[in-house]
Formats: sequence, C-alpha cells, structure tokens
Amino acid sequence: MRLTNVYLISMYDYRKSLKLGVRITPDILTFDFERHAHFLNRRWSLDFPVKLKMDEWYSVGISVQGGEVTVHWNCKKIGTKSLQGKFTFIPNSLSEIYLGKPLLVSSIESYQVSC
Repeated sequence: MRLTNVYLISMYDYRKSLKLGVRITPDILTFDFERHAHFLNRRWSLDFPVKLKMDEWYSVGISVQGGEVTVHWNCKKIGTKSLQGKFTFIPNSLSEIYLGKPLLVSSIESYQVSC
C-alpha cells in the first residue's frame, strides 16, 4: 500500500530511459514518463486520485492518444490529462518491462505481496 519508491510496472527503451512507470499509494495513481531531447532528460508525472482498500482487487486502464493520457479505474473514467511532449510506447526487442522495479537503483524497500 505504500510502494511510492517502487514501480508496479515500468517500461524502458533501449537507452534504459523510462518510457512509462506506474506507482500507487492509497490515494494517488501516478504515471511517470521520461523523454530524451538533445542530451537533456525530462521526466513528467501525472497523478490521478484513487481510493484503495485492503484485500480488494482493482483494474486500471490507460490510454495515451494525441498527447493526452486517459485513465479508467474499475472501468470508470477518472480523468484525462495532457502530456508535455511526444512519447512513443511501442516496445521493441531491446525494450524492457519490469514488475516491482525500484524508482531509484539505490532505493531499497522491502514489501510483501500476497495473492
């Protein structure tokens, strides 16, 4: 419930640049994006309000189209926000997708997952 320094799921390109990272707290669902532009890294975060309860399952859907991110929480639209810049999310053979990856390499956080 407090995995603020751990991405639930994250996608990186061949340069190890974050394309999409998803973090969650009991009140906020955060999507992190990173873009390289002429030796300059820029990272943006978009936050969406959610309410989590212990021992319940949730579904989340994300749509990125035309520079806008739309999020559905349990099949209900909770919001649309604009991205600053263009992003590509098409994975290739050098892309990597992780579950439970720390936000920073130096972040050491223990957590338990029960199924």
